[in-house]
Amino acid sequence: MANNIIKLSNGSEVILDEWIHWDTFSTMEFAGQQKVELSAFRYTVGQQVPSTGLTKRTATETDTNMVAKGRVNNDEELIVFGLTHEIFALSDGAADPTVYPAAGNLGSLAPGVSVHNYRVLQHLCMVEFFVGAKITKPQIRAHFASLGQSIGPTAHGTVNPAGNVFRSEGTSGRVSANNQWKLELPMSVESDRMVHLKFFSPRAMSLLNQDIQLRWHLDALKRRPFG
Repeated sequence: MANNIIKLSNGSEVILDEWIHWDTFSTMEFAGQQKVELSAFRYTVGQQVPSTGLTKRTATETDTNMVAKGRVNNDEELIVFGLTHEIFALSDGAADPTVYPAAGNLGSLAPGVSVHNYRVLQHLCMVEFFVGAKITKPQIRAHFASLGQSIGPTAHGTVNPAGNVFRSEGTSGRVSANNQWKLELPMSVESDRMVHLKFFSPRAMSLLNQDIQLRWHLDALKRRPFG
């Protein structure tokens, strides 16, 4: 008979019949040239998407698949193996990084994010991930630059539409499963545990000249809902 029990690197065991591979995701948005402090995984469909400097909007199924606000539902449990993201521009970016909003020659067209703007985010932004109510010490604390992008399109080279202006599209490294930050020890999030991701910059990002949408993904096993 086939063995359906897997022993994880932290010593715990999971029974395959009780778990599914599940992508839990949550979106945040912010305008260019802002100081940012936003939290993901703290809202559900029908509530507001966290944003800074932009018009508030209601979350749809493309923004999040959280079942409960800011916590793992009482019939769920997650074992998180990795954290990654997708990035989209909500506005065009000017070739001159000091110009915002875009005018004249463009360096990048929405929804593509320019290499310059990606580097601004990697230079200034931090990511923290918390598990548990009233917890002040994060399970993950890292520069945004360390979180490789494992999903999304791979951009090759640049194009020159007119006027010798080269448009660019940036990614956080090679878009591949091998580029995802894999946790050395899987992170367990039990039923009803509070959870959120904090994305922040210490100061205004004066050279960020596109409005940005970030969609965060937890690469995880999810216990099948009871019943």
